[in-house]
Amino acid sequence: MAAEGTGPLLHARVGMLRAINAGKPIAATIPRRKRTRHTAVFDGSILCTIDGGSNMKAARIHRFGAPDVVVVEDVPRPAPAAGELLIRVAASGVGPWDALIREGKSKVSPPPPLTLGSDLSGVVEEAGPGVSEFKKGDEIYGVTNQQFCGANAQYAVAHANMVALRPSRLSHVESASAPVIAVTAWQMLFGMGTRNPIRL
Repeated sequence: MAAEGTGPLLHARVGMLRAINAGKPIAATIPRRKRTRHTAVFDGSILCTIDGGSNMKAARIHRFGAPDVVVVEDVPRPAPAAGELLIRVAASGVGPWDALIREGKSKVSPPPPLTLGSDLSGVVEEAGPGVSEFKKGDEIYGVTNQQFCGANAQYAVAHANMVALRPSRLSHVESASAPVIAVTAWQMLFGMGTRNPIRL
């Protein structure tokens, strides 16, 4: 589920965003040029090159632990490498895996410092070399990377092959709530389900 809020400054709050989430994720509002409704997002992919230009707000951990290890700080805005997109994040999802990563219980996440969040919805700000299927201004949703980190920021880098155009019938908040959950359901129905059908 994605967190929603409004306001000119980034205000972090800790709380349960999904009943199924065992941890306590961060939610926030983001500064924008226009006052619009938007959701909590935070940063910056550890898998990308750093652009020495403008900074952004990001929720990061510098060590594994309880929810209080999450800090909101200024970090350089990332730049996309080959096959990647720089996304201006409109919403980021929160799932049980975020708590596992924060606690150091995930086998796929990198060591700290890192930024939580994998599911996101937003607008393509820049396409990296070799990306032809998306362009600046495209509204997308999906997952940042195979390490499930980097979405909880004002900007995030995502692998182009892990995102898709956002369905017009879904809001950014709804879109950010879908990626990992939807893929898991699809795998159960069309992967596991076809091998081990359940009869009701």
